[in-house]
Parts: sequence; C-alpha cells; structure tokens
Amino acid sequence: MVCGSRIKEESIWQRTCYLASKLADQLQLKLQEDINKMKENNQDYSRLQKAVMTDKDKLCIEIAALYHDLGHGPFSHLFDRMFPEAMKKKDTGFKTLTHEEVSGRMFDHMIENNDSLEKEFDKTFTKKDLKMIKDLIGGEVTEDDPLQNMDEVVEDDSQQYKQYMYEIVANKQNAIDVDKMDYFARDCHGLGMTSNFNHLRFISQCRIIFPSKDSNQTTIAVRDKEELNLYELFHTRNGLFRRAYQHQVTHGIQLMKNVEMSEAFENMYAYEKLTDSVLDVILMSKNEELKKAKDLIHRIYTRQLYKVVGKTEPRKEIKEEELLKYEEDLLKDEKQFGQDDFNLQTSLFLPSENFQEEIVLLYSTSIDDEKTNCIRKKWEDIQKK
Repeated sequence: MVCGSRIKEESIWQRTCYLASKLADQLQLKLQEDINKMKENNQDYSRLQKAVMTDKDKLCIEIAALYHDLGHGPFSHLFDRMFPEAMKKKDTGFKTLTHEEVSGRMFDHMIENNDSLEKEFDKTFTKKDLKMIKDLIGGEVTEDDPLQNMDEVVEDDSQQYKQYMYEIVANKQNAIDVDKMDYFARDCHGLGMTSNFNHLRFISQCRIIFPSKDSNQTTIAVRDKEELNLYELFHTRNGLFRRAYQHQVTHGIQLMKNVEMSEAFENMYAYEKLTDSVLDVILMSKNEELKKAKDLIHRIYTRQLYKVVGKTEPRKEIKEEELLKYEEDLLKDEKQFGQDDFNLQTSLFLPSENFQEEIVLLYSTSIDDEKTNCIRKKWEDIQKK
C-alpha cells in the first residue's frame, strides 16, 4: 500500500473517511427534517424518501473515502501527472489513468489477492456494492458490464435519487468534496499556513436538493450564507498552489524526478511496490543504466536544483504552438544546448476546464552560471519583442 508523502505514517485516509461519514450523517439529518416537515404539511415526500441512504450505502461511502487515494504513486500527484505524459511519448496508444481509476484497480487487486479480506467482503457486499464503492471513489456512476452483472440489473431509476452520494468523496460537479477539505486542512497545518475555510461549518450547512422539479436526480447544496466560507476554500487552494504545489522550486524538483516508472500503471503487482523510497533504491543501485537518474537524485539531495531563468504572464491566451515557438527562438544561434534538452510542461495551477492559466516559467537544467545567465538573457530579449 502506497503511503502519501506529504505527511507520512499518519492515518491520512481515516481523516477523509471521518469527514465523509460526518457529511453523510449531516445530509441524512437534514433530509429527515425535510421529510418530517412535508409529512406535517400533508405534502408528497416520496421523492425525498427514495433519496434516504441505507446503512450499507453509508458503509460504501466510508470505504470509498478510506481507499480513495490507493492509486497515488510515489510523490503523490507528480506520478499521476508527469509519468503518463512520458509514457505517451513512448507509446501513442498508452491510456492515461487518473489516480481514482488506479485506486479502483488497486481495490480489486487488494481483495482478489487477500483471501481473508475477500471472505469478509463477501459476507456483506455484492458485486454491485463493490462496483458502487469504486464509482464513489471516481465520483460518477460508470456503466455496468452487462455480461458480468446480468443477475443484478435494476430496472428502475432509483440510482438518480442517490446521485448526491457520488459528490461526497470526489465531487465531479464542482470539485468541493471531503478529500479536498481534508488535504487543505492537513497541508495548511504542515506548512504553517492559516486556512480561513471552516470545513466543519461548511458540512453543517449542506443538504440534499432536487435541482429540477422535472428530474429525480439529487445533488448536494449549501446555504447561501456560506458564500464567504466557500470563497475562503478557493482562496486557500490558491495559497497552497502558490506556496507549495506549484512553487517554482517545488516544480523544478518535480521536473527532475520525472523518471520512467509509468509502466507500473498497467501492473498492480508492480504498482503496489512503488513508494517514495524508490529514490533511495536507485541511489543504492549498481546498475550503470541508472547513472543519469542517480545523478539527478544526487542533485536534488544536494539542492543543485533547476533554476528559473524566466517568467512571463502573457496578455493573451497562449497556445501550444506559440510555446514551441519560444523553444525555436531560444535555440536559434545557441550552440551550448540542443533540441533534446527541452521538456515542455504545462502547469496545473487551476482546473483547466474552469480557469485559464497565465504564467509561463522557463527552467535551466544547468548548474553552470554562465550558461544559465545566457539562457536568461535570451529569454529577456524574447520578452522585449
């Protein structure tokens, strides 16, 4: 089992499980209050009744929260983002998997290769329940395999009434979920940052609603008075990205760690053995083929890091072909480095589907000050054009 590296040897996933359980309890409390009010007013409460969570539903949510990060490889999100990109360059047919998808695979692998655990799950859960746990991890209902689940096909639309459950652990609707609440609180504490987002207060104001009178699909809503608290959530996220996740030194180290281990995505036996200790394993190896990787790791440990030689905030939307043009301009008339020395990366400062990123950083791999200054001057000349 891979342990997250931001804070090691703690009950990392139990905290998310606790928050998921707390949010589930809050939603059921408010839902029951709404049902009771409608009963008192002789109103039809049948739709709300169908949204009530069973004890097994709640248990599935708690298990999903407990195992939701099983799919993280070494160095947390670095593995998820950078290694698949390296694999795509080697194999154009490589299918990128999210860490949630890998978590689902690891969940199956863990049960299938642990007889005692498999027996315990068989006592309580059906195949449909196990699929639901993996869907809760991913934040959306995936299609059933009709051949595998012929005996468990549900003919009605009952799933729509409980759609809100898939927004608790991994919210694909607005990205506000207990996973984010947990790691914001944890990372702010670890970095000595103050977070003004009160996740417990936010949870206390959540309830289940039907967004449309014509639909049976439910979602999680929050009181409008939580507007400022919600703002603080995104403000905290911004601060964490600037000070840690996308800090220029952090990102430079991430670039240096981009060694080729992505093949493990396809093999859960190999993947479960990948931890942050892989750096030490490489350092101790006598394999000559790992010399380049060992040199990079040594540079990280001795703080001989890639240096930022340029930064720009473009006034218009930047397209990939324009970034490539920067590469061509930098290479022109330069004899000290070549095309192979470039590694074009796009940051993930904000969700790409909702925000446009406006900062471009250029790193130099060289520890030679003269060469670094040469690149920096060339970059500054380009910015003046």
